Amino acid sequence: MDRPPGTSTPVIFHAGEVHEANGLLVSPVDQALVQGQAVFETLIAYHGKPFALGRHLDRLGKGGEAMGLKMPEDGTVESAIATVLEAGGFDNAERARIRITLTGGVGDPRFTDAPALEQLFVEASLAPVFANSASVVTVPFARNDRSALAGLKTINYGENIVAFRLAREAGADEAVFRNTRDQLCEGTWSNIFVHAGGRWLTPPLSSGCLPGVTRAIVLELAEEAGIRIDEIDFPMSELDSTDAAFLTSTLRELQSVRAVDGRELPLPNPPGWPELLAAYRARVEAES
Repeated sequence: MDRPPGTSTPVIFHAGEVHEANGLLVSPVDQALVQGQAVFETLIAYHGKPFALGRHLDRLGKGGEAMGLKMPEDGTVESAIATVLEAGGFDNAERARIRITLTGGVGDPRFTDAPALEQLFVEASLAPVFANSASVVTVPFARNDRSALAGLKTINYGENIVAFRLAREAGADEAVFRNTRDQLCEGTWSNIFVHAGGRWLTPPLSSGCLPGVTRAIVLELAEEAGIRIDEIDFPMSELDSTDAAFLTSTLRELQSVRAVDGRELPLPNPPGWPELLAAYRARVEAES
């Protein structure tokens, strides 16, 4: 593909070729569009090296299996990532965003016994930059912790879009879901940790939250540093008692929460927070 190096225009690898992101056509009968049969992963490459790639591919495989999708052959995704990073000039970027999408392809499984024709798309672009802190609002919608899709990273993000729009309309940066038991669950594009009653806690996976890669790394780093974080259910009614919180995701990394539903949190530098930030940065540098 003839394009200037280092451009910020996203590029996508599909069917062995690299395309401009706005020039690639997807079949209108791909099962991703028809029935939402697709899973994806978003990861980050620091200076051309994907971070926590194995964890992301493992989650992609588990989600694909649940959705009836077969993972590409070993090495295919890794090769595609390297190709799009180089083709887009992102292999030297400080932070590049990579999105892997695996779709059901053409062929409706309800009406044919033909094998699925999965389609793999790997996109690369410059990673967005997040502020050091965020304001969040709670939304009245419940994440269905009993759903067949609970804990899976599928492309079914309609609920997230609606909730995020409400957050934006309220002047906030992120929206936080409860689950069907009125317990804290997750953000639209993040996991959440809160500090209340003198301790850190985060919703367990049984809450219906996504098993975030960054969430898992933070829990590991906290244990190594002797910082206790409990994975326990937390009633939404007790959010008023929190004195600190932070969000995690691949692109935002660790982001402190300054306000919840307009209430400023009273502890901007809670116990363990500086140590977690430093430990995460050290992990990134060690693996990049």
